[in-house]
Amino acid sequence: MTADAADCKSATRGVFSRFSKVGVEAPAQGLKWRGRCMSWRILLVEDDPLVRLALADALYRAGFQVVEAEDGDGAREQLDGPDGFDLLLTDVRMPGAMDGIALAGEARRRDPGIPVVYATGEPELVVDAGHPGAREAMVVKPYDPGEILRVVRGLLRSGGAPG
Repeated sequence: MTADAADCKSATRGVFSRFSKVGVEAPAQGLKWRGRCMSWRILLVEDDPLVRLALADALYRAGFQVVEAEDGDGAREQLDGPDGFDLLLTDVRMPGAMDGIALAGEARRRDPGIPVVYATGEPELVVDAGHPGAREAMVVKPYDPGEILRVVRGLLRSGGAPG
């Protein structure tokens, strides 16, 4: 193990012990090294900047690596990047040419096993499109970040090691 890896593991252990005191669990086991620290990489797509900020903060504090996009078009650009993602967390109804359901289809064309969490105030849109299916979940707005964290962890844990 490199010195950077040892430093990261030591720092991460201290952060997770602080979170456990306030009832927030550490991320799922089976994580892989990404750069200096070990984490799951999540693409968070939400057009409401305050909701996106709150979710990104909750995910980051729980130990996840978060990449944000404000719409489907911006998220598609992120999907084209070299690093890939372990989970897509997307709003369903967003401005632009691509909604969250179409975005999930794009993500699955690139990585058929990527788990998807749909966050929506209109669950009928997701159900009418035939979702959620395998390796998918839906969270209905309004929700609290703790609910999102439980769903994200459950999907990541059920899939084994991230891809």
